[in-house]
Amino acid sequence: MTITGGTCFGRSPLTVTGLKPASFFYGPNGSGKTTISRAFAGYGSLQLEPEWHDGTDMAVHVYNRDLVDQILRESNRMPGVFVLGENSVDAQKRLEQIQMTGGERDRAVNVYGRMQTSHSVAQDRQRGLLTV
Repeated sequence: MTITGGTCFGRSPLTVTGLKPASFFYGPNGSGKTTISRAFAGYGSLQLEPEWHDGTDMAVHVYNRDLVDQILRESNRMPGVFVLGENSVDAQKRLEQIQMTGGERDRAVNVYGRMQTSHSVAQDRQRGLLTV
């Protein structure tokens, strides 16, 4: 397997050999572990050129920090509780945007309050017109 690109390898291709049905990459910080895993996952400008055994495509599953960040997130509302799944993490992020100070919820409450005030003023005027 040849990997080209990434911050660690640049234009010099990296050849990875001896892969097994389950392979693990380990090494010191900055050695290219994340770059290799991102190449396998198909991220960014990395180019992966596999040579599969017997020409049969193999399923590749990458378990790295990117995957954890995608599918697991601690709830801000309930510390110690985690949401699991890419859709759940996206929903949690969206909820936080809605609930943040000055967010959509605050704006909706503000509009609702102005509408209630306007409605009350209109009712008061209507009552005043009816009693005159």
